[in-house]
Amino acid sequence: VRVEHRKKCLKDLFTALIMNHFLRNGDGHLKNYGILYENDYTDATMAPIFDVVCTTVYIKEDIPALKMSDGKLWFKEKTYRGFAKNTCGMKMSEIDETIQRCKDAVVKTFKALDTYVKENREVESFAERLKEEWNKGLVSFD
Repeated sequence: VRVEHRKKCLKDLFTALIMNHFLRNGDGHLKNYGILYENDYTDATMAPIFDVVCTTVYIKEDIPALKMSDGKLWFKEKTYRGFAKNTCGMKMSEIDETIQRCKDAVVKTFKALDTYVKENREVESFAERLKEEWNKGLVSFD
């Protein structure tokens, strides 16, 4: 990754890690992260994240497949913040903004899911379980 794109790629990686945490995606491992190369292979960027699933809605005690400094567990907020600062070179204000943007996205999705359930009652119990799991991710950062 060229120097001029490196900061954005690292911020994208941090964002993906936070979203996997908030969405309780225990299956978010390194094989779910990809790199897109330019045609001449002179530059690369992070590919869009894929295969994001709330695994804890199916496997109650699921833990992350991705190992970080604390091992394989639902990491503490301070672990993510340390990674963002020390590995991604992000400023505290950028870290705060990224975490808030991720929280806002989950809350917005809660509302969209509620609207969907009103017209599709057959998914109501699943949607409630899904929101419970996502909420666990959100409150773990409070």
